[in-house]
Amino acid sequence: MLGLIAKRVDLKEDVVKFKYKTLDEWVYKAYEPQHSLMHASLMKDKDYNESDAIALTKLAIRCIQVDNLEARTTISEVVNGLKNLSSFQFLGDELRKK
Repeated sequence: MLGLIAKRVDLKEDVVKFKYKTLDEWVYKAYEPQHSLMHASLMKDKDYNESDAIALTKLAIRCIQVDNLEARTTISEVVNGLKNLSSFQFLGDELRKK
């Protein structure tokens, strides 16, 4: 999920360009509370929602917890977290209209 929203993957080119060994390492260095790790190109979308981006970033970070496995989110929690995003709710409303 983090790779998708940040448009970063664990590639040799990224290691050289961004000077991190893994995506997880980059996340822990780049993350600031109440900020998203959403890629700038995704922020330009007309339907971009900052509060959704922050919530999605927090949810994605919980997915990579390795030092505290109890804090690591389950797939059910991921699904529920995604359902709570206003973007998801809007999409659901639009689909129900059809």
